[in-house]
Amino acid sequence: MWGERLLAVRQLVWLASPDALPAARILLRDAPQAASLQDEMVLHELICRAAWAELRFPLMLRHARILEKLAVSSGELAWQIEAQQLLANAHYDQRRYDQSLACWVSSLELAQKSDHYAALCEACLGMSNILLADQQYQEARQVLELACNQAMRSGLNRLSFKAGLYTANFLAQQNDLQGLAQCLAWLKQLPVDDIEETLLIDIENTRARLLCLQNDTQAAGPVLQAATARAHACRYLWGSLQAQLIAADLAATRGQLDVAIMAGHCVLNAAREANGSHFIPHDFMLKLGRWQEECGLLDDALATLEQWHIRHRADLLARHEHKRRIAPGLLRQLSLLLQVMQLKDENKNLRSQLQSSLAPEYAT
Repeated sequence: MWGERLLAVRQLVWLASPDALPAARILLRDAPQAASLQDEMVLHELICRAAWAELRFPLMLRHARILEKLAVSSGELAWQIEAQQLLANAHYDQRRYDQSLACWVSSLELAQKSDHYAALCEACLGMSNILLADQQYQEARQVLELACNQAMRSGLNRLSFKAGLYTANFLAQQNDLQGLAQCLAWLKQLPVDDIEETLLIDIENTRARLLCLQNDTQAAGPVLQAATARAHACRYLWGSLQAQLIAADLAATRGQLDVAIMAGHCVLNAAREANGSHFIPHDFMLKLGRWQEECGLLDDALATLEQWHIRHRADLLARHEHKRRIAPGLLRQLSLLLQVMQLKDENKNLRSQLQSSLAPEYAT
């Protein structure tokens, strides 16, 4: 009976159902003393993922630490990797970049020991987020390319899709609209049977953003509406925040500044309520202030621009004082690990080519 409920919770998490987290926590409360170590690890992983979807990062971190202890006691490398990945994501979403990168490096080292190619890809993708946050654009592009290439060579469709999505977001940040369009066209060709609902929502938001940047507001509207509805249906808060940010930009592109301002207030309130204000790009505050100024809402504009100034000043001071968010030692370690990965990858390709060239000789 309990095992059947565990399977049901797994399905709820996969579908990003709003019932996933309450069901998982009730299942933990009702766990039998005879539950296997494997089932315990599965349940704590599911709670982590359900909490993550609701932006409940302290809860996610707590259960990731429990999973880490269970994984070490089990001796299973795959579960140790899973725990490090969840810890890395929980730290990242709470802006603890050094701790997050350290967990990704640990995950990468474990993956190399076991030739776990899916984990190698996940580690590269996770580290790319941190490198982007630290404005290490060259290193971010490098790890994204490694993840894409490894996922495609290994036939990992879900990770190929995820790597493509991360690459699309990178290209959007770099304002490379041509590259972004090509990336999205490539993603459209991939099967989506094994892709989580949250990733599908992310890609729809990215498509809407591209259309908005291309000033194709007529096409962007329906795509954004579909993404918004799907995000609300499964209570995917990050997907909802993304959609609201794009909706504000879309309204401004259409010249509907009153609608853009209203959408801006909605996204700021939603982020504040979810304790996710740090997810809002600080340049959005600058745009909102300018929209308010153009509409003659001078008091509102002044308050918004003051908030933007505080965040912008802090960013400039950090750059002036050379305060990197990632310790240089960790960056050097990451660089060496990436070099080792590339050499292993090149060696694997050369061996494959050698075997292919020798095969006809042995056949004769």
